[in-house]
Amino acid sequence: MLDVLMWILWFALGVYGFWLVTRAKRLHPLTLDELVILWKIHKQQAGCNAPLSRLKPIIDSRSKEFSGFRCECGYTYLSKRLIVQRHALDHNMFIAMSSSKGEQQSLLKT
Repeated sequence: MLDVLMWILWFALGVYGFWLVTRAKRLHPLTLDELVILWKIHKQQAGCNAPLSRLKPIIDSRSKEFSGFRCECGYTYLSKRLIVQRHALDHNMFIAMSSSKGEQQSLLKT
């Protein structure tokens, strides 16, 4: 009887681990540029007439950052990522890497 109980517990742990790796998600913060682009896509696809100023941002309670928005028409968008997924690297198109020195050089003249 103890063997059966042990196998059931190991099976439950394996199922939970599989779910955690493949399905569990967390909120991911959005930049303002991403927020505007997602709103424009929603506006085009849904034919929504709400202005950008009427969007209600959804703020993550832990990180205090934008993680989505709610539109007047009832549409809600939440940016979610898998727990095991790596963070996307931020690329700045105005900074170039020098191939010989390994240092960053700005393309904009200041």
